[in-house]
Amino acid sequence: IAQVTGLKELVDAFRLYARMPRVEPRPTSISQLVRDTGSLYHGMRDELKINLEMPSEEILAVADPVLLRQAIVNLLDNAVAAVDASGSITLSLRTTGENVILEVADTGSGLPTDDFETLVQPFYSTKGRGSGMGLALVHRIVIDHGGTLEFQNLKPQGALIRITLPHTTVESFPERPHPDLPNAPGTTPI
Repeated sequence: IAQVTGLKELVDAFRLYARMPRVEPRPTSISQLVRDTGSLYHGMRDELKINLEMPSEEILAVADPVLLRQAIVNLLDNAVAAVDASGSITLSLRTTGENVILEVADTGSGLPTDDFETLVQPFYSTKGRGSGMGLALVHRIVIDHGGTLEFQNLKPQGALIRITLPHTTVESFPERPHPDLPNAPGTTPI
């Protein structure tokens, strides 16, 4: 039964990867997206601290909020799994020039290899569980947004994964609030 369940998970993961929906970019508050997604992990484990670092002004860009949320969830899930006992995960967001930078850093065990191309290959996993599709999906989402994905082992321990997305200029956001835009910019972070 365990082997059949494992095979079903692999088939489902491959189907998701093969049928990845097209990016449907629209004006999005990346700040609100990061706050909302990060709040899902707050209080997950007593000994795990979730930090959120972002400017008080809203970071707005043209992106697919559904796919971007999935990428953040995959990165946070990996970070939670990497932090065995007590530790922290920092989710940060900022802009530099024409780019939006989103980083997930943890104090866990670090990345299993320095060959970062291997990390984004479908079905690569060192965990002994799961499908090995998490980082492959993140990579595909980032590339489909015209961005880049970087990995770095931190000293003395932990890992940092950086998503860089082009900050597509939006001349003006709609007068009426868009469903993805916050009603009140400057919402207090978690």
